[in-house]
Amino acid sequence: MNKKIVVVLVLLLVGCTFCFANGTSENGAQKTKTYKVGVINTSDADENCYLAFKTFKNVVESPDFEAKIGHKVTVEWTSSDLDVAKQMNNCETLLSKGVDAILMIGLDNDSSSSVVKACNDAGVDIFMVASE
Repeated sequence: MNKKIVVVLVLLLVGCTFCFANGTSENGAQKTKTYKVGVINTSDADENCYLAFKTFKNVVESPDFEAKIGHKVTVEWTSSDLDVAKQMNNCETLLSKGVDAILMIGLDNDSSSSVVKACNDAGVDIFMVASE
């Protein structure tokens, strides 16, 4: 697996831990929430990207991760199949599902910019993952 992808995903896991940190209600009881994270993979046929995002999904959806952050995280997975139009469609689909954040490996600068703008307009955090 490409070491750069692994390093970036580890950093994203740390960032997700802080983003989804424990909260308490006014009476001191534990507040729990389910966070939805969208993934826009370049192509599930790309072994490195697929395995990196699959590892991310397995970790953040694990009971251990939930216990550490005090919240449940689910991952909505999409694959763009190396198609920029499908990448934008995947973004729109994830936004319509109400995801809290999106992780994406962009296919090119123009299409990535469009996805980032759509996420910014929707108030959804987007994390771009470099594949090289």
